[in-house]
Amino acid sequence: MSHPLSIYAVSLYKMGLMDYRDAKKLAEIIIKIRLEKATAEEREMLLSWLDESESNRQTYKNIITGETLLKRLKLEEKLNESLDWEAVCGVVARKLMIKEFGRKAIFATSIAAGCIALMFAGWLFLSQHNEKELPASLAENSKVKLVMGSGKVISLDKEIPDSIDASAALIVNNEGELVYKAKENHEQKQPEVKNKIVTEIGGEYSFVLSDGTKVWLNALSEIEFPVNFHGDKRIVNLKGEGFFEVAHDSKRPFIVHSLNQTIQVLGTSFNIKAYENDRNIYTTLIEGSLSVGSGGSTVMLKPGMGSVCQRETNEITTSVANTDFATAWRTGYFMFNNADLDEILKVLSRWYGVSFIYDKPLAGSNTFSGRFSKYGDISTTLNSINLTGGPKFKIDSEGKTIHITPE
Repeated sequence: MSHPLSIYAVSLYKMGLMDYRDAKKLAEIIIKIRLEKATAEEREMLLSWLDESESNRQTYKNIITGETLLKRLKLEEKLNESLDWEAVCGVVARKLMIKEFGRKAIFATSIAAGCIALMFAGWLFLSQHNEKELPASLAENSKVKLVMGSGKVISLDKEIPDSIDASAALIVNNEGELVYKAKENHEQKQPEVKNKIVTEIGGEYSFVLSDGTKVWLNALSEIEFPVNFHGDKRIVNLKGEGFFEVAHDSKRPFIVHSLNQTIQVLGTSFNIKAYENDRNIYTTLIEGSLSVGSGGSTVMLKPGMGSVCQRETNEITTSVANTDFATAWRTGYFMFNNADLDEILKVLSRWYGVSFIYDKPLAGSNTFSGRFSKYGDISTTLNSINLTGGPKFKIDSEGKTIHITPE
């Protein structure tokens, strides 16, 4: 599970009272991660803050892609990373405080507005039914969609309702993140209602299931789940990549079906990468324990271990895993360690929505290592691959097709 930035700092943040000292501490961690100097504990601290809300993740994205900060960091990197911590941390901390001030202002305004809002609450409930469905054209262009059991589609990156009645659960919008809250008086004998959350190219999303389990979805992924778990098992279906922090329940194991692989846990955190156009399914265990099964064979993983399931044969192999590389996508980065070029290009295609064409076959081994920002321009990543001995990349005029030729 994630370690908090500090109990004090996180509690302050939840109350909207983060001071400059806490903001500066968080700023230092953000910069250390950018310069690849952060410890594992510091990375977990950042993840804890990111997991607080969707608005935190958006603020983080704005910070690491900000032109002023990028220019300053680029200059400092050229100077052997002799970072002027006071100056650079000040830039980031002020951005965090501006965001925090905005939250306080909105909170104060909402108190006054609340009195007026109460006058119209009944009318809004009757006219909107607590479910604001966007026109089909807007939902189709959305990078993140909620597909209700009724078939209705709601765009989660356009306009999220404050709450949605999903029969067996109430879905609450918590700062851009959906939280499923089971209805205690719901009749368990009724048919199980399921929802889907789907991410498109360049989309990512996190939400909380009715049992308290938190899920993060990477780009081009889909998860189907009950709005309220029935029976003695908690079962979800995943395609693509997802990170799970499973709420412990000794009486009801949590089961993830991902293509031809099944994972069973009681309470733990792990990452699954199960894309339909990949030959393998990759599972990385961060904390706890889990069993990975496919085609009748089962293996057990311990923290820091990973498994590879070959989809054609159902064979499962295990090894020590680099958990940072497996979960880097949650903090806005791609990380590769001697990765095959084809695998790297698949990751880039899913995020940027581009197609790669080999103009000529490449000779020899083409494996690369590196760390790149997801929110940067794709040309930056491609230039880095080229400079480290990779091929040439030429992007077409529309920016959707990239030609590859030997250097």
